[in-house]
Amino acid sequence: MIAGIASLLGKGRDYYLFDSFEGLTDVQEIDGKSAARWQSNKTFHDYFDNCRAEISFATEVMRKRLVIMKGCI
Repeated sequence: MIAGIASLLGKGRDYYLFDSFEGLTDVQEIDGKSAARWQSNKTFHDYFDNCRAEISFATEVMRKRLVIMKGCI
């Protein structure tokens, strides 16, 4: 999403991406049954390792147009 925003707003500004890169937390009852089904179906084509990603992937996609801040969940 930040890559799309940066493309729209241009190169003349700084962009900051805050993410843990550790994926989503375990689903809770408040998240609903659909979220529980999605998170438990690890073979679904849209699962993407529970939204986990390497920082290097974000850096490569943005081609150093933003500052990435790794945090914790």
